[in-house]
Amino acid sequence: MDALARCASPSTEAVLALDRELLRLDPSLPRPRVRAIRASLAAGDASGALAHATALSNQNPHDRDVALAYAEALIGNRRFTEASEYTRRVEGQFSDPRPFIRLRARAQTAEGNARGMRVAIDELRGLSSGSNYDLASTMILLAQLETQLGNHPQALLAYDEAFEFQPHITIMQAIANCAERQGNRDKAYQAYTKLVEMAPSNEQYRARRDALVGSPSPLGL
Repeated sequence: MDALARCASPSTEAVLALDRELLRLDPSLPRPRVRAIRASLAAGDASGALAHATALSNQNPHDRDVALAYAEALIGNRRFTEASEYTRRVEGQFSDPRPFIRLRARAQTAEGNARGMRVAIDELRGLSSGSNYDLASTMILLAQLETQLGNHPQALLAYDEAFEFQPHITIMQAIANCAERQGNRDKAYQAYTKLVEMAPSNEQYRARRDALVGSPSPLGL
């Protein structure tokens, strides 16, 4: 039954009803309980989520999804140091440690530990095996976390690197938004110009680019 529970998406009422029925038949199933923990976190019941996650982790100490949910619950309760230590301790138990390293990076960021966050990001880069998709995903995460720390120039550099690995329009949108937030009009203009090239029928990109033409710029754009 847990194999069936693994297949369910957490986003529909039908799945919630299925989870209730699965748990009625077998209260020990981890997957529906993991979804319940995440639903509690999303609803703002962090303490309830952590109590549930702690019990589930004790019952299933080697289950990857349970371990991730427990770490997420620690972060949701602002127990960032514990979350960092826990993810570091258990990540070696699983074939793919990257989800745990990502959570550690998020916990370090929430704690204000920029150095610890960047160490985690370097570990993720080392595990990418040269995959442009993985490298881009890691640099997007770095950009988001640098933004959370208020380091907008570093975030912009990370988005630029992500675009080099994966030249997708959503990354260029992030570059444009990030440049505008930090008042870098030249960079924003360049980003919107690129967006117009990538999506010539999008009038919003064209309007944003044109609005920046008259802005003060050391490049005279």
